[in-house]
Amino acid sequence: MILMEPLLVDVLVAAAVSLGVWTVLELLPSLFPREAGRLAARIRPLPSSAVEISQYLNLLRRGRPWQVFLALEVIGGLFRIKIRELESLKYEEWRGEVESQKERMERRGLSDDEILHLEAGREMIQNSNKMNLKSGGGLYSSPEEEEFIRIRNHKKDLLPDLRDKYSDFRIWALKNRDILRYVQERVFRREELDLENLRDHSREWALVNIWGMEPPESYSEDEILEDILLYIEIKDDNIISKFAHGLSSHSDSLRYLDKVISAVSAWKREGST
Repeated sequence: MILMEPLLVDVLVAAAVSLGVWTVLELLPSLFPREAGRLAARIRPLPSSAVEISQYLNLLRRGRPWQVFLALEVIGGLFRIKIRELESLKYEEWRGEVESQKERMERRGLSDDEILHLEAGREMIQNSNKMNLKSGGGLYSSPEEEEFIRIRNHKKDLLPDLRDKYSDFRIWALKNRDILRYVQERVFRREELDLENLRDHSREWALVNIWGMEPPESYSEDEILEDILLYIEIKDDNIISKFAHGLSSHSDSLRYLDKVISAVSAWKREGST
């Protein structure tokens, strides 16, 4: 009997250990999948290869509940790191293009067409609250455009005086480009034409506000990630490989990520039309 007691103790200890391991590995994750998944994500190093990341992406669809939360934490963490790198890259590319275009700009006066556009635009904006425009059934796509052309044609008789008025007006312009579209867009949106700012602006202001070189927008990280995961779930398995490459340490990872974001954004726009 005395010889049996140590053996019994060993059996009980082994059983207790087994029960503890089972509790930690099976029971607790089943009872608290979110907490278990997040804890597991914190104690594991982030994957760096596309193969490892693909395994986590597959867990989102085929894993147990706690593994799904684990994968969400890991993929979310990688995505936020990489999308900020992509955002920084796009900004640097934009900044480089702006600096390059600055060297191609010229400080010049206004052409007759630009003067007529500005004068017609200012008059339309000043009278916008008084106008009750109706289409005359002519060649123009809208009553506003028809009225704009009417005012512009009327101003042609005043060109000699208008040239004197704008004789010292200078803008930063890209070579062989005019501001006609810039004026029209502001007029038809009923936005004020700020002539002082238009005249006194810097080259960078002109590139951004007149010539359409706006800086890249910041990404909505959570929304984009949700859209990508939804796309993977209901649309296309092939994108998993591209997305995994985009989150990896691969030298072209940001190019892959950019393509995935573009594809999913296009799919989302199609769905909303």
